Amino acid sequence: MRITTCTNLFFVLITLCLVFLDVGIATEIVTSSEFIKDPENITSRGGNFTLGFFSPENSTNRYVGIWWQPLFTVIWVANRNQPLRDSSGSVTISDEGNLVVLNGQGQVIWSSNVSKLGSDSTCKLLDSGNLVLQESKSGNNLWQSFEHPSHVFLPGMKLASNKREGAKINLISWRNPLNPSLGSFSFSVERLSLPEVFIWNETRPYWRTGPWNGKVFTGVPTMRSFYLSGIRVEDDGQGNVDLSYAYVDEAGFSINILNSQGNYQELKWDGEKREWLVTWNSDQLKCDVYGACGPFASCNSQKSPTCSCLRGFEPRNKEEWNRQIWTSGCVRRIPLLQCERANNLNTSADNIADGFLKLQMVKTNYFLFVSLLNVGSNSTFKLLDSGNLILQESTTGNKIWESFQHPSNAMLPDMKLTTNRISGKKVKQTSWKSPSDPSTGSFSLSVERLTIPEVFIWNENHPFWRTGPWNGRVFTGLPYMKTYYLNGIHVEDDGQGNVGFFFTKVQEVGLIIYILTSQGNCEERWWNVREERLVSHME
Repeated sequence: MRITTCTNLFFVLITLCLVFLDVGIATEIVTSSEFIKDPENITSRGGNFTLGFFSPENSTNRYVGIWWQPLFTVIWVANRNQPLRDSSGSVTISDEGNLVVLNGQGQVIWSSNVSKLGSDSTCKLLDSGNLVLQESKSGNNLWQSFEHPSHVFLPGMKLASNKREGAKINLISWRNPLNPSLGSFSFSVERLSLPEVFIWNETRPYWRTGPWNGKVFTGVPTMRSFYLSGIRVEDDGQGNVDLSYAYVDEAGFSINILNSQGNYQELKWDGEKREWLVTWNSDQLKCDVYGACGPFASCNSQKSPTCSCLRGFEPRNKEEWNRQIWTSGCVRRIPLLQCERANNLNTSADNIADGFLKLQMVKTNYFLFVSLLNVGSNSTFKLLDSGNLILQESTTGNKIWESFQHPSNAMLPDMKLTTNRISGKKVKQTSWKSPSDPSTGSFSLSVERLTIPEVFIWNENHPFWRTGPWNGRVFTGLPYMKTYYLNGIHVEDDGQGNVGFFFTKVQEVGLIIYILTSQGNCEERWWNVREERLVSHME
């Protein structure tokens, strides 16, 4: 990979012109009696990192942060969203044992906020850049900055995602190059089918690495081989995954920064030139940005324009497209004729078959991965009449994988939605992003067990709609539930927090499916035999 020297502009983005008086204290420890006052600071034992007060360029706001000593590169900020307004601040240990930042009036501006602490605690700045709050007698860690990172990923730091608890340790960008408050971009490791890393713009995917194959992230072919041995991805198979990297001697000291524009950069320190070298960045190509061209479009950085609609599609907004604003993507120009026939809109399409367009050498935004570990060569995919796509052993017929356990926006007969409160695992419906974009939307539908089972629609993590509790025959919040198919609805509850919900086909009703729309509506649709089409029956 090409290594480029940082430009002056780049230093503006990652390195602050710090406004402070370098008043060092000969210790790396903060206690209730040994505190630091602006402009004092403490330095780690090896001299690599300093904890103290700084101001961004052209600002009088004061922040408590950690910076790398050779070039004053800020790697962590305590009071990101609550700057001190003058130089009267201090850092100390509170009566409760927490690390706190105080203003001149003694008010707490920031706290490590650990509950159930003893008053006998100390804070130590390690030579790794980790600021650790410890119990004085035992030396046990009570809190550490590595578990509450800012915008910089350091060797020895671990990013994590716990799906069971919904907890994450992730990077969050600065608001802008001179404002360390929380920005729009975050960097986190996620476990989908396989672990991978995402950059998020608010809640929307902005960039991703592709799945981890045990050695590299498959969507980042430029990962340098000389530090691969230092990267660690730990996956417990239950949705909990960690990402870390270790210092590799031959690679030199390096850090990774998520800047305010959402660009993730790897920097290597050049000791001879005493400057950072940019050895890798995430936005090398426009097409690396997640969904850069919108739905039903392809991105090619070697072409001009870079975005083009797939065959049979045209720009959704031609005016924006002509101005090279691609995010709205494309829509069908040529309708699916068989679908039109099914909807009784075009009877002339009876003898014309729809087909698939083969796309080669492309990286898709979304992917389906089916693990084939420990699967013999005699395995086949089979599409059942129920609509369930299964992977099975050819000889035994045993199911290895099935699409019914990974639903999209449609719930079909005998598809079971489940929630396991012990493991945190769910089988749930997820809406499309829009009627023309099948990517994952904001809404999901799942069965939950509170005191009694009921079904919820969620908007992100917020309840949007609910059925009311299940009384053994109906959901009490749905008095209009049709009595002629009630016998087809089933709710299973083991009393331990594990609950399932499914429905079966009832002969006198015919085929019914439930669609979770992109607006968060759950629509019942039934097959009209006479018209040979699905009819929306209830929203």
